[in-house]
Amino acid sequence: MSTSELETPTVSAFVVTDGPDLGAAARRLQDQNAPAPAEPAHVRRARRTISEGHYSAARVGVDFVSTTVALMAALVFLSTQSHVAANSIQHFWGNFGGDALFPFAVVLAIAIGGSYRTNQGQLGTSMFKELKDILFAVSVGCVITLIANTYVHVVGGTARPLAAQYVIAVVVAVVFISLGRAILRASIHTMTATRVLIVGTGTLTDRITTYLGLRHGVEIVGHVVGEEQLDDGALGTVDDLPTLCRDLNVQQVIVGFPSCHSEKFVGIYRQIQGDVHIAFVPRYFELISFRSRLADLGGLPLLEVARPDLSGLDRFLKRSFDVAASLSALIVLSPVMAITAVAIRFTSSGKALFRQTRIGLGGQEFTVLKFRTMTESENGVDITLEESEDSDTPLEPGASRPLHAVRRKHTEVQRITGIGKTLRKSRLDELPQLINVLRGDMSIVGPRPFVPHESTELDGWAAQRFSVRPGITGLWQVSGSNDLSTEDLHQLDHLYVSSWSFWWDLKIMLDTPKTMLQGIGAY
Repeated sequence: MSTSELETPTVSAFVVTDGPDLGAAARRLQDQNAPAPAEPAHVRRARRTISEGHYSAARVGVDFVSTTVALMAALVFLSTQSHVAANSIQHFWGNFGGDALFPFAVVLAIAIGGSYRTNQGQLGTSMFKELKDILFAVSVGCVITLIANTYVHVVGGTARPLAAQYVIAVVVAVVFISLGRAILRASIHTMTATRVLIVGTGTLTDRITTYLGLRHGVEIVGHVVGEEQLDDGALGTVDDLPTLCRDLNVQQVIVGFPSCHSEKFVGIYRQIQGDVHIAFVPRYFELISFRSRLADLGGLPLLEVARPDLSGLDRFLKRSFDVAASLSALIVLSPVMAITAVAIRFTSSGKALFRQTRIGLGGQEFTVLKFRTMTESENGVDITLEESEDSDTPLEPGASRPLHAVRRKHTEVQRITGIGKTLRKSRLDELPQLINVLRGDMSIVGPRPFVPHESTELDGWAAQRFSVRPGITGLWQVSGSNDLSTEDLHQLDHLYVSSWSFWWDLKIMLDTPKTMLQGIGAY
């Protein structure tokens, strides 16, 4: 395999050609003397789409059922823990009937908050981002129910509402609704697809394509360009968007060329705004993070850039969490780590652990620990010391090329052991790094740990990555890992350091298991 085959994929590599009326749309553009779209590199059968109305109805149903089941589970749990006679299991149906308003109130609060206007085509939706809205809505529903039942108690002489029931119900409902929505999204992404059309060309558009290609439930219809000349894979220009969106059943348009702007384009986007979801990549997207906020100045939207502010309290909180999490994980996962170490020793000759020098906090060197996934050379030196994903071998040039190509990952296939392939794909080879976290060399979440020769090339804003400990996982890993380019890696690491928040760490940790299961960026 040549290195040219490992370049960052372009839009045409992910285009789905058998969607609704693609041939008609192409012929329409040809009639306008537009170049015919290039043949795609990969052909997949387009899946069905789901309307906004059906998706909103499904979410209402899932939220209502989840809240109802959560209320029942909360009452059962309370009956086993409470010594109050009114909370006993004998009064279960009476308590459930008295609290029956709770599921309706929660769904009403969610609807008032506008959550049901969020369409499944909005690609940024996640359980973590919804958690705050769910907690607020469930709390409001609880207050509504408590006020209503208190009024009925005072006026009608019914049983006094018990606060303990509502407190437990709120906690359980938040968990059940979050899980219910996650299952709904996974089911919809399995059965249907969000059809995406990209506006733009060049490296930024290729980066968008790479990210979308890693997502389930997304079909890239193709891309259009601005007013410049059509490239080989373009379906048309921005002028053709209304026709393309209608004929290709597009649900999401992502505008990825922030340098291009004109009043004509604004008019076209307004024209399709009511039919599809439109998302724009900000001009200075490298500075936008999880902590960025959209503000309003007399109707003029302002996207506020978060200030790099990692205080002493923040560092204490992060380190305390690292110690507690790594110690707990080592205790729980010690049997898995022991079995893995024994399996490595019995299936190939050599040590179970692989050690390598990395650069950590403040530019200081430390020894990182990983399970060995490759064979050892005849002199007993681990080959991964010589040609691993983070070896001291000079990297091939190309800041915009994916890391797996820059690091020549394709040359290591023959040296990876049988169990090593599984460990790499699942990221379990990194479990010994929990020891590094406990020692203080690393963090659970942080920038990618670099080897010395990579670190000497960094200066200015890129060197700010050394102001925090490197992490076992991080923004780089959940965003594509080795499928990213070197430039992407530096930008993501700097973005994480300059915009750190504890909640962002939690989000990255929640996203990591999904990345591990999908094997994204693992080679």
